[in-house]
Amino acid sequence: MSLRNRFWLQSLRAGGALAAIAIAVADVAPAKAQTVRNYNVQFTGTAPTIDGVVNAGEWANAATASGSWGVLREAEGELDTDGNRFRMMWDANNLYVLYETNFNTFIDPVDKIGTPNPNLNFGQDNLNMYLDPNTDGGPNFVDNPEDNVDGYQFAFNQYHDPDGGSLTSTNANRQGVGIYTEAHANTPFGNQANWGGAGATLVGGEAMQNIVVSQRNGVSGGVAEVVFPFANFNADAVTPGTTDAADFDSDGLVDGDDFLIWQRNLGATGQTDKSTGDANLDGNVDAADLDAWKTAHGTNTQHITGLNATSGVDPGDVWFFNMSQINNSGDPNNFLPIWNWHSQQSFAYRPHGTLTFLGAPAAAAVPEPASLALVASVIAGMGLMRRRA
Repeated sequence: MSLRNRFWLQSLRAGGALAAIAIAVADVAPAKAQTVRNYNVQFTGTAPTIDGVVNAGEWANAATASGSWGVLREAEGELDTDGNRFRMMWDANNLYVLYETNFNTFIDPVDKIGTPNPNLNFGQDNLNMYLDPNTDGGPNFVDNPEDNVDGYQFAFNQYHDPDGGSLTSTNANRQGVGIYTEAHANTPFGNQANWGGAGATLVGGEAMQNIVVSQRNGVSGGVAEVVFPFANFNADAVTPGTTDAADFDSDGLVDGDDFLIWQRNLGATGQTDKSTGDANLDGNVDAADLDAWKTAHGTNTQHITGLNATSGVDPGDVWFFNMSQINNSGDPNNFLPIWNWHSQQSFAYRPHGTLTFLGAPAAAAVPEPASLALVASVIAGMGLMRRRA
């Protein structure tokens, strides 16, 4: 069976809608050392206009990522034939991404006016980005690629505006363009780190918040401009991990909060789970459950996600990053072009490429008060000399 045929479609139910996601069967050998690409993200003092148009000079501070993309689930030498490429810049508040492609068989959204917030359709053409601020210092390469994978997955359908303009997608008006958002913690699928808040409808893209995507696609190719406010990298800093029987609130810690739960419910009967303090699940909250809490007190199974990065970046910071296009409908012969190719079956797996943030100008030095006083006295003296002349 070919690599391309060794993937299956998993349906996620969210808000009553189904979104088909191509998930690979990772039946390959343990990972081996592979090339990790790096892109230097330069600081900019002038933000680009996110309108789907590459205006003169606005991306001048950003070099195009060098080298051809590979094709996921194919041999390493299989190269992208659609000319996919990107550029990036950053400032104190935002990360800016420009994506361009020679791919040109875009379709219209189903209904950009009547369906302003559709689910993303992985059965059509879409662009996926994977970003890991890696504040936990996790490895880029592990023996089992499904373990310890943290990152934000952001995807959107690539459509052509039937009116010939740009489709600009915001949280308030997505112009019929489906958006997909997840924050993975210790696994490549799911929203364990609650991007957009607990219970967010992921395929509806609630985690977009202030993220804006503007794309202009046509017969000459495609352009997408994206702005990610650093404030949007606000997934949970920790996730519960495996919880103990005495971890009554299931937050990964057996601590005083769990004792208070037991204390408030002491004497309760007919309980059906541990959430009220019934550690031994005999239906009663009693002294035996307190003994279980005492034994487990101090247990901590919380997993640091490495994702929360709302304070932005400093020069020299390195993030993990990958980008892939899914050509399900427009170019099945070039199915999964990907920036940092690897031998695994999903772009969420590592190794990813890296982003190195460079170029922020140093803050101007603020003179000491004594220096300011000296400067003032010199200026005053110069004025006195002029009056005497």
